[in-house]
Amino acid sequence: TPITLSVTASGGIGALYNYQWYSNTVTNNSGGTLITGATGHTYVPLTTSPGKLYYYCVVTQPGGCDATSNYAEVEVVAAPTFPPLANDFYCVGNPANPLVVNVTGGSGTPTYKWYSNTTNNITGGTVLVGETTDTFTPPSAVTSTVYYYCEITFPAGTCTKIYTNIAKITVNDYPVIAPKQIG
Repeated sequence: TPITLSVTASGGIGALYNYQWYSNTVTNNSGGTLITGATGHTYVPLTTSPGKLYYYCVVTQPGGCDATSNYAEVEVVAAPTFPPLANDFYCVGNPANPLVVNVTGGSGTPTYKWYSNTTNNITGGTVLVGETTDTFTPPSAVTSTVYYYCEITFPAGTCTKIYTNIAKITVNDYPVIAPKQIG
């Protein structure tokens, strides 16, 4: 949700003010593109495309008293995305494939915190001490079913904390074949 840009006009000739908002790709409060329909003292910038734009407002009055606001810089950052973690299963002692969070988008460099849980839920999980990178390799030394997920925290922006999906990792015993009975 973007922050609403606002200007407050005073003085001039009377109390009738007309507003027109503009956007610009450079740090300037002139030569911008008129924003159709943006004729109030406030304007909510669009957030549909990533990038940086500069907004300003021209306030006019009948009789020629005009004023132009300073520009406001608005940067829209792509929402963070990552591929889902995959469920997997292993036999005891076999090497496990790493769970990898390849984050794109977001604002700033993210930090990572991995969790394990005995239930398929991101609440009540146990922090995996020392697992603070975008990759975690689950243990496969004992039979178990464990659910893993990662908390990703960004230092800036409106989307500061997100979670991956939950990966169910099952470690099974090797199968045992019973001896053949003769007779």
